Amino acid sequence: MGEQRKRYNEEFKKQTVKFLQEQTKSFGELAEELDIPKSTLHQWMGQYRELKNEPVASVDRVRELEAELKEARRQLQERQDQLADREEELAILKSSAHLQQTKERRFQFMKEHRSAFRLEKMCITLQVSRSGYYKWLGAKTSAQALRKAAVQERIRYHFNDHKGRYGSPKITRLLHQEGYTLTERTVSVYMRQMKLRSVVSKPYRVQTTDSKHNNPIAPNTLNQEFTVDKPNTAWVTDITYIPCRGGRLYLASVMDLCTREIVGWRLSDHMETSLVLDALQAAYQAKRPGPGLLHHSDRGSQYTSKEYTEQLKTYQMESSMSRKGNCYDNACIESWHSILKKELIYCNPRFKTPGQAYQDIYQYIEFYYNRKRMHGTLGYLSPARFAKQFTTASVA
Repeated sequence: MGEQRKRYNEEFKKQTVKFLQEQTKSFGELAEELDIPKSTLHQWMGQYRELKNEPVASVDRVRELEAELKEARRQLQERQDQLADREEELAILKSSAHLQQTKERRFQFMKEHRSAFRLEKMCITLQVSRSGYYKWLGAKTSAQALRKAAVQERIRYHFNDHKGRYGSPKITRLLHQEGYTLTERTVSVYMRQMKLRSVVSKPYRVQTTDSKHNNPIAPNTLNQEFTVDKPNTAWVTDITYIPCRGGRLYLASVMDLCTREIVGWRLSDHMETSLVLDALQAAYQAKRPGPGLLHHSDRGSQYTSKEYTEQLKTYQMESSMSRKGNCYDNACIESWHSILKKELIYCNPRFKTPGQAYQDIYQYIEFYYNRKRMHGTLGYLSPARFAKQFTTASVA
């Protein structure tokens, strides 16, 4: 049985092109992160320009001006460096008496003036070698110090690459993947020394659903069995509030319990039944699960409505609902919304417009959470990479 070809809708293609244009990484790195072939990304870039009638010439002109500005800055910096070099040489030569003294005195002069002059310039002006100075100083950098500097450089890279969302546990995993052998405690110590602290979530508050309605309630078939062996076997869903200066927004999300992937979502200025219906339809169109999938939600009126339950029957899904007042029955999707708010909402200024909220949430879900962010319950793989194991196994 061949591997099922992935389908991408037009919105995903356009958003992917926008995302690529904002990045500084190479095409190869981005293709690997998104798990999309480079040839496909190049094709989308061409299609997006044609669909939007974007003037390619204007883009080329911007790049041309940026290159000219970069060259002008380089030339200016070169002149400034030359001037600084001459001034530094003059300052050293004013102490010309040191040229007539022993190397010992010249080395001492260099040590005392390291903060004032460059070592290379003092070596040239005072006619001594760099190696001779370090031999005299007896301060060879130890292999341990070099290794620590290299590790700290990688720690800072990963911290910034994940926008401050990763703490010492996940950064330690990334360092292990790069071949470094060190403990999580060591990484934690280094991060404290470097004053790097990951975003901290607000205290979790239990929120229950107002289920004051007369709609039929499905039994709690899931019963907090959150460990699932195969994708498209059990989905969980919920709604959460997204603060925005331009008006209240609500996010409906659908998660696959096996892969922890957000398989469908929708953002709107209301929390009516159509919001959760659109999220469910998006998930179904993306994954096309077979009959018998277990669909779990709370007892909210949106999920118990006639329209929603009829759609579940059409998709041949079995409905499961949390017990009244027990948010832990839907803990996985509640935890996902908490992660979203910790890593995107609470640590950044409030969204100014619904458009900005949609754009940022789209990039976070589709390009970061699903494809890049490590998940502890998945063996520190991203949901997309974890799900790929099942498609690879089916092909084999």
